[in-house]
Amino acid sequence: MEERCQRCGAALTGGNSEEGDLTLCVKCEERYLAAKQSLQSEFVGVAKIEKGMTTILEGLHDAFGLDLEDVNFKDTPRRVARAYAEIFRGVKDTDKQVQRILGTSFPAEVKEMIVVKDVKAFSMCPHHFLPVEYDITVAYISNGKVLGISKLSRLAEVLAKRPVLQETFTEEIAEELFKGVEALGVGVWVEGTHYCMKMRGAKQVQAKTVTSAIRGCFEEPEVQAEFLSLTKG
Repeated sequence: MEERCQRCGAALTGGNSEEGDLTLCVKCEERYLAAKQSLQSEFVGVAKIEKGMTTILEGLHDAFGLDLEDVNFKDTPRRVARAYAEIFRGVKDTDKQVQRILGTSFPAEVKEMIVVKDVKAFSMCPHHFLPVEYDITVAYISNGKVLGISKLSRLAEVLAKRPVLQETFTEEIAEELFKGVEALGVGVWVEGTHYCMKMRGAKQVQAKTVTSAIRGCFEEPEVQAEFLSLTKG
């Protein structure tokens, strides 16, 4: 019986190889290896995160008697490592990611305030590595060029995907947007729900932390008042 590639079904010729449990033709092998290399580069550092999570589980076992024989913990280090690769995607090449987001703008003679409200983003507290949930309002006044409105939420999301203080996070959104589109002014309002306060310590389950940052003409009292009225309205 003629042997065929287990991926595309093509008849196998000389120079074929086996990758894992697959017998592949030359072209499929090339695609497989390229995809494998891409996947590995996507999760650079994952091995160390897996090892760290394994150490944490062992510590929970030694200190509190956690049953590591429970089947639910079998692949936990690998799952955590892959989750962290997504949660902390903003850590790697932050400047390049921000430049891509802010790199395309459109000419527009808009003199009014542009506001995007109710932007949701999630981050991790750098002190306890527990989640933070953000509700964000971003506003700016154009100086002749505007961004696609989705770019404002994407900017916030990228900067949130790092272990970063809320105060720093808020300032960075304002600064990057102010410089990125050479805006006349920028305002950022952030409400953070910190699970390090909800789950431990003070255990204030309803508490929210509010931070704001303004640049340019938003420092003028009437502009700032308009921004705050739109933020809270």
